[in-house]
Amino acid sequence: MISQVIVGGDRKPEIVDDVDMQLLNELAEDARKNSVDIGRKLDLTPKTIINRIRNLQQRKIIRKFKPLLNLRDVGYYSTLLTIKYHNISSELEDELIDYLKIHPHVVGVVKTLGEWDLEIEIEANNERELRKIEMKIRQEFALLIQQIEGIPLYQAYKKNFFPRFLIEDK
Repeated sequence: MISQVIVGGDRKPEIVDDVDMQLLNELAEDARKNSVDIGRKLDLTPKTIINRIRNLQQRKIIRKFKPLLNLRDVGYYSTLLTIKYHNISSELEDELIDYLKIHPHVVGVVKTLGEWDLEIEIEANNERELRKIEMKIRQEFALLIQQIEGIPLYQAYKKNFFPRFLIEDK
């Protein structure tokens, strides 16, 4: 189940000082790094690091820590569905996104610009189950969906969402 769909500009910008920027960079590299090691690198006490992380979480600058799993290694399958709309209406799109947010096999939804309108990441026990999920989405939202393309995901690589240019220019 997806807890929140965020589209750019979801809230007002927050002011983040240089120390927090460096802390965010360290956490983006390895979120399991302990406060002692980060503190040494940033010349701060572990308690200060912990307090700054809590503050960043309260301000929703840090929204969550997420493990990176290779699902194929544990017997699961993952695919990325790309969807192109036709007969688009905001009501139909909202209905689709609400459906996807509560679907137990959907782990990610991204609205895109360009050739595709939506990307959906799905995880399931086998390829047959993935196909059933895709067909169900296609049938339920036939008025909205012009085309679906499934892309099997075989290997997960680390995603680092921290924009490095924010600290490299300093």
